[in-house]
Amino acid sequence: MVTPKDIHEKNFSEEKRGYSKDEVDDFLDEIIVDYDKVIRENKELLARIDALNAQLESYRGMENSLMHTMVTAHKAADDITEKAKRESEEMIENAQKEASTILNTADIRARAKMEAYEKEMADAEGKILAIRNVLMEFKNTVVDYSKELVDVVEELSIPETVKAKIEELEPTVPNFEEINAFSADAIVEE
Repeated sequence: MVTPKDIHEKNFSEEKRGYSKDEVDDFLDEIIVDYDKVIRENKELLARIDALNAQLESYRGMENSLMHTMVTAHKAADDITEKAKRESEEMIENAQKEASTILNTADIRARAKMEAYEKEMADAEGKILAIRNVLMEFKNTVVDYSKELVDVVEELSIPETVKAKIEELEPTVPNFEEINAFSADAIVEE
């Protein structure tokens, strides 16, 4: 590249019919000044271009970083969404399983209690029936014993004073019809 110094030091050969040396030198001096100015401006512009290129590269780096960050963030958001969806599905499934287990357990317990209550009811009914049978046997035994006692008393020779006393007491002693009317159902219900 030609420098202003090269222009200033350039010598041309002289010929008879050439240009005026002073005019050429003056013109070359003007060119040197302008050329020097152009070179300085060119250097400044190149420096500015380099600075802008560096800034542009910095912005491109930021852009790449932002793009990478956005892609990473988008992927992370997708991953989080997918994970949350899986976790919510698992939670719903677990809740349904737990609810089903609780219902099954409650159903099994309820059935067991119902069976226990039904067994207790059957046992109670059996005991009530046994008590009724015992009462009926007791009633029959008392009735039979009373009849035998009456027969024995009638067969004895009882003095008249004792017979009179028995007749006085007769109204308070229940007769056999009353005893037969008495039922075990009445005792159990009380």
